[in-house]
Amino acid sequence: MSFIITSNDFWHDSYALRLVRLMILSKFIGDFEHELELPSDVTDWAKDAYDNYLAALLNQTSEQADKFEAFQTLDEANIDLYNRLVAIKELIVTRYGDDDQLLYEFKLKGRLPKAQNERNWVAKEIIRGNRELDAAGDPKVLPSGMIDALEVLADSVDAKFKNVGKEIREAKSATVELRMLFDEDSHNLRELLNWIVIYWGKIDPRLLQLGFVQEFPQGGGDVPDAPGGLGYSEGVFSWDSVEDATSYQLAFSADGDIWDEAYSGEETSFEFAPEEGTWFIRVRARSDNGFGDWSAQISVIIGEGGGGMWKGDAPTDLAVLINALKRIGVTLVLPAGCTSWSVYRAERNPADPIGERPDAPYATDLDPTMPGWMDFGNVEGMMYDYWACGVHDGEEGDFAGPVSIKYEI
Repeated sequence: MSFIITSNDFWHDSYALRLVRLMILSKFIGDFEHELELPSDVTDWAKDAYDNYLAALLNQTSEQADKFEAFQTLDEANIDLYNRLVAIKELIVTRYGDDDQLLYEFKLKGRLPKAQNERNWVAKEIIRGNRELDAAGDPKVLPSGMIDALEVLADSVDAKFKNVGKEIREAKSATVELRMLFDEDSHNLRELLNWIVIYWGKIDPRLLQLGFVQEFPQGGGDVPDAPGGLGYSEGVFSWDSVEDATSYQLAFSADGDIWDEAYSGEETSFEFAPEEGTWFIRVRARSDNGFGDWSAQISVIIGEGGGGMWKGDAPTDLAVLINALKRIGVTLVLPAGCTSWSVYRAERNPADPIGERPDAPYATDLDPTMPGWMDFGNVEGMMYDYWACGVHDGEEGDFAGPVSIKYEI
């Protein structure tokens, strides 16, 4: 089994593919530097390229994780602040009845604001108003412990909001630095390849040892067609034979970008068991004239819970909820082979019956590993019906639903 790099189009490498390409180059460039008569600065760059790129990639990944964590802690603090404001409003109503003037004084009349800055402003107005009432000797004051806790929480939200801004800037800076290094390395890879081709030409197989793609000589005829009928059953991959093919190459990938060779030979089937997870598989034929095009790729789920190939089954356990921030969330269990999922939604009055599923989706390209948040177009008091389906490379499967929820704040 060997790693497959399919292109020398460096500027279109994914971050992961670039990491592997530079790892190969840094490991083996020393074996050929004298034969290729490389300038010392080129050799020094090639030997250090992997470590430098890995450091930049890890830094960017770390900063992105810090940004996500900052948003998460801010979200949690906002939920705590919202719940605290609800508790204060309930306390006022319990103690003094539905006193519009007092609720107005504390900026608690009507619905609580959704925006974080507005909600924090309400908290500070409650603190200010309570102090004024206390100074005036008004008995309708809130417990000092509750006000102190509210002030600490409001200050915490302010601090977390500022931290989010800082983490956004640092994550952006790390991404820019990574992209600049990526572009610089792309240029250096192109210059290095041009230098190597002068000595070895374009078809030398040693190009593969340095992370580049070799060209194959053409024998004067056509290359084979792409194989059809690629499928998977009980641990065996199989495909249709191709006219004039002398051998086949089967490749697998975890992300559809970085590919490894699973099999090379004359047979049109191969028993293969990669590690548990979702895998993309493709195959191509070879003749004396070179390799043909890759087949259409399939995705296969391996391991416990895996259903093998994408079959278009409906999701299970479809549910809809409204969280403390009044966001509508959709959760479900997707079938095997999904690359994303879609949600369809219909709006109706609560007294009306459920209608047909709309023709157009409400949300698409949703992350299979995350719940879907339905944050636009929500109207208080309306009923919403939801349908959901798994998607594989743009193909929708069967639908689950509808499930319904009334949007109430």
